[in-house]
Amino acid sequence: MNLTDNDRAFLDAHHAAAMITLRADGTPHAVRVGVALVDGMLWSSGTHDRLRTGLLRRDPRCTLFVFDPTRRYLTLETIVTILEGPELVSRTTYGPDDEPTLRSAVEAAVDRLRHSGFAPRPSPRICGDCTSGEPMSTIGATC
Repeated sequence: MNLTDNDRAFLDAHHAAAMITLRADGTPHAVRVGVALVDGMLWSSGTHDRLRTGLLRRDPRCTLFVFDPTRRYLTLETIVTILEGPELVSRTTYGPDDEPTLRSAVEAAVDRLRHSGFAPRPSPRICGDCTSGEPMSTIGATC
């Protein structure tokens, strides 16, 4: 799937995400990760011994929920490739004196863009027992 220019701009500007993978029994495993666009692909760093890396080796499907501080978000269903060793180093740019610091990376090909948007702020509950229109101070309270 091709991302829109707006999706790419959002991903260029925002790197905070949650990665949701699947355990063998089908239950979700969610962790906070950082993501970045590299050559048009979405990457997240990792190590070979992380739980999420093992889960992705078994089942390469994952959902990435990329978000910003203002409640805007992008939800991506992806199929990942784990990059390691020479493959990782050859696709990463280092200066002549730099030591590669990534031990593995997850490259995510977007399978489906599920949703993007802005999560609305919940509206306060209004007391239904009177006509004051004031927000309730605690759940179940009346004014």
